[in-house]
Amino acid sequence: MKGKQFTLKEGLGELSRINKEQADILNTIPTSIVLLDKNGIIIKVNQKLILAGRETGIPENFIYPGKHFSAIIETSLDSGKETVELISEGIQEILSLKSDNFKIEYRGISISEIRWYKMEVHPLTGVTDGEIVIMRSEITDQKRTEEEMKLLINNTEESFILLDKELKIVSFNNQFKNLYKKYLKLHVKKGDYIINYARPERKEAVMEIYQRVLKGNVEFSSIEIPISETEIKSFSMKFNPARDNFGNIFGVFVTAADITEIKQAELLKEFEKRDKEALINSTDDLIWSVSKEFNLIAANNSFHNSLKYFSGKTLQAGDNLLQEGVFPDDFLKLWKSLYLKALDGQTFKTEIFTDSAIRGNEMWTETSFNPIWNDSKVVAIACYSRNITDRKNTEEKIKRNEALLAEAQKLAKLGSWDFDFKANKLTWSEELYNVFGINKDTFILTHDSFVKLIDLEYRELVVKNCDNTQHTGEPFSIEYTISDAFGEQKFIQERGYGKKNKSGEVDRMFGTVQDITEQKKAEEKLINTSKELQRALNDLHKVMDSSLDVICAVNEQGYFVKVSAACKAVWGYSQEEIIGKQVFDLVFSEDHEKTRKIANKVMSGTNISHFENRYVRKDGSLVPISWAVRWDPVDKIRYGVARDITEKKRLESAFETERLQFFDLFSKAPSSMGFLKGPDHVFEMANPLYLQLMGKKDIIGKTVKEVVPEVEEQGAIAMLDHVYRTGETFTANEMHFRFDKYNNGTLVDHFLNLTYQAHKGNDDKIDGILFFAVDVTEQVVSRKKIEESEARLNEAQALAKVGNWETDLESLHVTWSAETFRIFEIDPAEFQSSHPAFIQYVHPDDVEKVNNAFFESFQTDSVNSIEHRIITPTGHEKILEERWQITKGKNNKPIRAVGTCQDITERKIAELERSKITNDLIQRNRDLEQFAFIISHNLRAPTANIIGFAENLLNESLTPEEEKDFLKGLSISVDRLDNVIKDLNKILQVRRESDGKKEIISLQGLVNDISISIENLIDKYNVIFKIDFSKVSEIYSLKGYLHSIFFNLISNSIKYRNPNVDPVIEITSSSENGKIKIIFKDNGLGIDLKSKGDKIFGLYKRFHSHVEGKGLGLFMVKTEVESLGGTINIMSEPDKGTMFTIEFQSQNKSS
Repeated sequence: MKGKQFTLKEGLGELSRINKEQADILNTIPTSIVLLDKNGIIIKVNQKLILAGRETGIPENFIYPGKHFSAIIETSLDSGKETVELISEGIQEILSLKSDNFKIEYRGISISEIRWYKMEVHPLTGVTDGEIVIMRSEITDQKRTEEEMKLLINNTEESFILLDKELKIVSFNNQFKNLYKKYLKLHVKKGDYIINYARPERKEAVMEIYQRVLKGNVEFSSIEIPISETEIKSFSMKFNPARDNFGNIFGVFVTAADITEIKQAELLKEFEKRDKEALINSTDDLIWSVSKEFNLIAANNSFHNSLKYFSGKTLQAGDNLLQEGVFPDDFLKLWKSLYLKALDGQTFKTEIFTDSAIRGNEMWTETSFNPIWNDSKVVAIACYSRNITDRKNTEEKIKRNEALLAEAQKLAKLGSWDFDFKANKLTWSEELYNVFGINKDTFILTHDSFVKLIDLEYRELVVKNCDNTQHTGEPFSIEYTISDAFGEQKFIQERGYGKKNKSGEVDRMFGTVQDITEQKKAEEKLINTSKELQRALNDLHKVMDSSLDVICAVNEQGYFVKVSAACKAVWGYSQEEIIGKQVFDLVFSEDHEKTRKIANKVMSGTNISHFENRYVRKDGSLVPISWAVRWDPVDKIRYGVARDITEKKRLESAFETERLQFFDLFSKAPSSMGFLKGPDHVFEMANPLYLQLMGKKDIIGKTVKEVVPEVEEQGAIAMLDHVYRTGETFTANEMHFRFDKYNNGTLVDHFLNLTYQAHKGNDDKIDGILFFAVDVTEQVVSRKKIEESEARLNEAQALAKVGNWETDLESLHVTWSAETFRIFEIDPAEFQSSHPAFIQYVHPDDVEKVNNAFFESFQTDSVNSIEHRIITPTGHEKILEERWQITKGKNNKPIRAVGTCQDITERKIAELERSKITNDLIQRNRDLEQFAFIISHNLRAPTANIIGFAENLLNESLTPEEEKDFLKGLSISVDRLDNVIKDLNKILQVRRESDGKKEIISLQGLVNDISISIENLIDKYNVIFKIDFSKVSEIYSLKGYLHSIFFNLISNSIKYRNPNVDPVIEITSSSENGKIKIIFKDNGLGIDLKSKGDKIFGLYKRFHSHVEGKGLGLFMVKTEVESLGGTINIMSEPDKGTMFTIEFQSQNKSS
């Protein structure tokens, strides 16, 4: 498209040429304008700046041309000296050509209030070098709106953050900043890349979410942030595309809401749903909940069994857990303090020691207390307890062993060390510091400092052996000497070995260092054998006396000749009291005979590794003893080790009790269960309920294939094989099986909730499968019948396009049938199920009508109905007929609305189509009448002339000159008649082609095509086009019609241009309320609508006699617009121009 076009800067440059007309245009601009020369002197201002100066108290003589602009700046700003300097520097940058634009927002002075302004400075082009234009507009309302929005965002409970398309932070509210600072220890800053705030393991997933949102999706996520060892904060995240006014995505808007209390409430609700049957099979740990009054709310069987085992009491839901007289006072005091602590809102975990008065045994438990919240108040406590007795015993043993090891190292003067080459870290045991006689707190331990402790002559030996082991991993054993601060020499024996990593490299060394000075001295004094032997004997006594078991020697006659110190703890006698005593003096009388047989067997040469009998302690109590005994035929001595197995016996008894309890629970369990042994799945256990389910009796010892061969082809054997092979648990709900339950060959349908779980033996290898089954056949059959009934109803509704719905009038919660969701084209998972959510899909023009009808129906008992439009999420507009009736409760209060909705769009379209055809026929008849009248009038004149000329030509008395004139007149009349007939063909062609093939048409492409075809006119008259198709760039229509409409309106704007100014043609498009609007506006001659408005679109109507034309163009435009189902309107004033507004119904390709 050719023709001269002006930018705003160029336009203002032209305005700097002072003349009356341009000054008037400058004064019509709503923005304050100042033109400065290169020295900052005012050349020109518009009226808006003078008026603004009065409001801000600037003297008018400061604003006139010739004044320096700095005077205005200093008197009109209320933003301080820094802003004045900033503006002055910005203007100077433009004047000195260092920059081509400067923008700033600042606070200005007003007589009545503080106001905000936006200033823009640009150099002028096409004028004297150095001149600039300053534009100032008021943005006070915008600033107030921003402040109000900031207050609103920062005072909501939700956290907000806005990101740009590069996922950099644009803005956020205080809640978001505080959330990240408080819980994630992060300081949120504008411009930061949001992905850097995500945990490393979540970055990829978070990036995928943002990428989907930038494509237009709305995403949801949740995060859990550990606050402490026992507390977790939960947040719900929503990610929305951020769109501008044109619907373009420019970033991501994220909201975060604290849902911790909701999560806790959900956990409580889930806990309360669990029944006792599920809890039996879930865990051996204790789970229970307690009310604020310390009453039991719910508990699993493990809790009840444990309570009964340790207290002998059975409690039901609602019973008080702190009953006086039932539990010991110290028990009540402890548990009450723990419950009160949790009711105070604290979540914590503690270890509790329990000493059963009934069972006489002890137990350690680890118990968690978790407050249950509702509306920010603690309403109950959820408790979880696990038996940690074995762990505590193990910890105690480890402590004792560590103490014994330390004592043994101390006794043996044996220290250990560990050298980590990768970390270059050398670690010594406590005793090793003692061996070398150095202070752990002051000695800086390194390999070099260790080597320097060794006497000089041995250092090379030590380093060489360490290096060899470091490179090969081979063990070493060396001896060397060290000297302490007093010059006393010690003999040291060191052993070490290397540990290799997966790559075969030695990355660590371990070893021991022992002070063998005494050993060396002993070797030098071998002559003093008796002393050495005595020392060895003393050492042996120490070892014996340090043993927890009784180590003893009994002679051939059965008397104790030697016994370790442990006899005091085990039997209650001291060593002195035992030695010389007959063995059978201590053996319980009932065990004499079997003890005598074992003694004889031992003395005959058989070593006994395990034998049990009972001894009578000094206090008369019995103690079970486990013996290991061997016979020394040379010395005729029985050597034995006796171990107190009281604890073992207690555990065996407890295990037997628990085993009996288990079998009792197993046989009475409300679900089918059992155990299959080995890879062939042999029945080893099966409870009565399972036998009843299968209709079988003698199944123990038989395989699954033997008992129920029919399930093999149903896949059950394959499932069991998979579980046994992989160890993976198999779980299925409502699994369909067919059993020969009555052993008559007839297979009976059953639906089972089934679990197969692998069982591991003591060698940690799978040795069988535990199975659990709940028969849900009755529930499944009932549900299927209901589903079939609902399916039939849905089919009927789908055929009739009738859905049903129900609204709870108290909560406004709605329930829709499947067909209702199909009518609205909504995914049930995405619908909020509320009356307000339904209203969101009602056509905006029908919302008030629907709400009024719905709420007015509360006053009636009859059936109500209404027709209204909806807009589906996919953009389809539909017409629905709603019928409903109100159900009322007590006091005639409306409680529920039940109704139907039917899609009557097709019916309505058909009705509208019939109406449209009828109206179109009527209009066409009217047009035809008018057209016939006009055509007959226009045909009459040339036809009459032709007849007249023809008659005259028949006159034989005509002169050649007269005949020539008549022939010329006849030719002119024939041409006129031909033009009328051609016009008739054009109009009739429009009528014929109105139902032609439609296509998607580019509006810009249409204008480009027309511009090329009239390029000579555009260049000739210097036509300026201002085109804006940003809101609607394409239209679905008949291209020939649309081309004719555009061509006629554009060519008319050029034809009827104002000769005093260059023609400006503005064409814009927009969309609103389902309609597309196209506006053609020019600055041409215009039309006096007061006198000629009713004739504008008439056939052969002309309004400017000095321009050649037929008066057919606007008639054709109106005819073509209406043929396309549109409307056209005109606004015009003489000498000011004309504006045509065309509106079409919005259509897509499918319509």
